[in-house]
Amino acid sequence: MNIQTHLSLKSQDTALLFKINIGNKPLCSQAMQKLAILYTRSEEGYIYAFLKLMEIKRSLETTMELLYQDKAYFTKKSKKLDNIKVTFPIQVKQTFEAGTTLHFEMVSAIQLFDEVMCFLRLLKTGGLFGHQNIFFKKRNVIKKRFYTMITQLACIKTQHFPTVTLENYFANNDAYQSAMKVYGEVDATLLYLALQSDITPALPAKKLNGWLGRLKERVCSSLNP
Repeated sequence: MNIQTHLSLKSQDTALLFKINIGNKPLCSQAMQKLAILYTRSEEGYIYAFLKLMEIKRSLETTMELLYQDKAYFTKKSKKLDNIKVTFPIQVKQTFEAGTTLHFEMVSAIQLFDEVMCFLRLLKTGGLFGHQNIFFKKRNVIKKRFYTMITQLACIKTQHFPTVTLENYFANNDAYQSAMKVYGEVDATLLYLALQSDITPALPAKKLNGWLGRLKERVCSSLNP
């Protein structure tokens, strides 16, 4: 069952995310849709979907870690303005269908990005950057980093993902060999981590444990040839 999450976003830089289209669909909607498709493919046991979800999770975690660092720095810097009451009008209200862990994390990232960009605007208005160029440089770096992460997710060509399963991988059969020539050899360590992480759908415990055991053997063999 999907859960609706509602955001009231106050930064113009965040609002712009919902005005940018890729093709005829909004950027953020495309990104959320790609997550849903990849999650469905992983439920079907498709190995490259697991790997792509793990890559997205790592990228999202890195982006959020940097945003938290930015927020901590700007919060400390803004203490000089604590005696001034500041409010930001809502620029856009957005509702998301959040059906997976990564959907929730993406919503949290958008909210965090919005808070950071509001802090930036506050510091600029309060004259705490000293020079306008410092504000624009910081804003552009943070904005580009976040927009790039969302755009890369939205542009994943899920329709071209190979329908190669974990069974194909362990059997090393023709289906896996053909996919490997196009998409590269599967990183057993990354796949092992993906299957153990919270991005993994609710797979049958017996089947999942069997896969993990076989992957662990492969990882150990690669480390001790």
